[in-house]
Amino acid sequence: MCAKAGGVDPDGNLALRGIIERAKKAQVPAHVIEKAIDKAKGGGGEDFTPARYEGYGPGGCMVIIDCLTDNPNRTFGDVRLCFTKTKCKIGTQGAVSHMFDHAAIFARRQPHV
Repeated sequence: MCAKAGGVDPDGNLALRGIIERAKKAQVPAHVIEKAIDKAKGGGGEDFTPARYEGYGPGGCMVIIDCLTDNPNRTFGDVRLCFTKTKCKIGTQGAVSHMFDHAAIFARRQPHV
């Protein structure tokens, strides 16, 4: 997404350069990095957009979920299902975000196949 927004040249796109450096520090193979940049060049039919969902979790704790999705309808259904399975409530945009400062990012690591 960073390469699509700012260009695929790391010299001209500081955000992309930072991501590539972090990937190298995390020992991501060079061919995987190159493949991701090539996808951004050609488009590949994938168009990811950010999505944010807010709600109240167990015990009334406030929750913000930031996603990167190619299908917002499916993602909303998945997030809503997680809330309803745990008997929690999904809120509207802005319902809890006014109580937060951005401090960390949690990411699920995908298994290699």
